[in-house]
Amino acid sequence: MYRNVHLHGGGRRLALASLAFTTLLAATGCAVRAREYPAPVETTVPAPPSAEPEYPPGPMPAPIVEAPSAPPSTSGWSWLPGHWEWAGHHWRWERGHWVNEAVAPMPPVVEEDSGPPPSSSHVWIRGHWRWGGHGWVWVGGTWVLR
Repeated sequence: MYRNVHLHGGGRRLALASLAFTTLLAATGCAVRAREYPAPVETTVPAPPSAEPEYPPGPMPAPIVEAPSAPPSTSGWSWLPGHWEWAGHHWRWERGHWVNEAVAPMPPVVEEDSGPPPSSSHVWIRGHWRWGGHGWVWVGGTWVLR
């Protein structure tokens, strides 16, 4: 079961060169040995520590004092201070960083009426401010399960 293959131009020259090279290697006794690789080793790498501290439901933790680095340039940059954000199941510290716009100071906390808890297993997570890209946005408080 042979099939005729017609090579034209460069393909024919490449095929002939490959055949000549293979013949030369065989005639000189040159052998190519497959490279041996060591067997894979399974290791357990511990997860890196979280860069952001996380706190379970309850009162918002005390602010973390951050020292701002130098601004990226001399004009138009403002330091956006770090602040706590509620991340659905825990408090997460949002690090301070430089933004290329004017930043007003974070407004005071809004006093909210939480009402009675839905159950004894719920804890009130008070509202908090978060940076919304061009200004501070109030995120209202909510009841969450402990």
